Formats: sequence, C-alpha cells, structure tokens
Amino acid sequence: MPARAGARPGGDGERRGHRGAARPDGRRGKPVVAAFTHRARIRPDFLEHAPTVVQTQGAVLLQNLGSELGLVLNPGSAYGFELSSEHVAAVLRDFRPAEPGELDADGSAGSAGE
Repeated sequence: MPARAGARPGGDGERRGHRGAARPDGRRGKPVVAAFTHRARIRPDFLEHAPTVVQTQGAVLLQNLGSELGLVLNPGSAYGFELSSEHVAAVLRDFRPAEPGELDADGSAGSAGE
C-alpha cells in the first residue's frame, strides 16, 4: 500500500487539513495520512506536491500511525474513505494479524486457509 504523508489534493491550500495533512473534503481538523491501495490510484496532482512514494503493508502503516493520526485511503477516488485516529485504534484493537498459515505463498492474505 503506497503511503503519502502530507500529500495535498488539487494543490489548493483550502483543501489542506490541520498541520498540512490531506483532507479530501476540505474540512480542517485532526491530521491524516494519505494512503493508496495501488500506485495506479495516486492522482498526478498528488505526485506534483509530494513525489516520494513508500510502499508498505496496510497493517504496518496502521501500526505506525500513532494515536493522533487518521488515514485517508485513496483520496479523490470513488473508492476512497477516511479513518479517524479513533477508527484506526479500533481496527488495531479489533482485528488480529494474519497467522503464517493463513497467508498465500507470496505473503498476502488471500485464499489460503479457506
């Protein structure tokens, strides 16, 4: 999952959130990190403002957000949504990591164990 800290949609300052974090709806508030489920979902205007992309696993990203950051997944996309810092904490609390026997040969959670 490519992650983009502080990415700015559209390039206009009004769409930026608290402390410069991306806000897809123009609201100001708690800081969030923009992340994408695939490199192809990153709009060119995001790359103009923050060209560095880091690829990681979603669980690793969530575990490293800390208690103050939320997450915007696929901002600017029909598939996008936001998780507040409280929602991130709930996901980390309520879901367990996949066990090695539940992973496909490539290490992804998939059909193994079904």
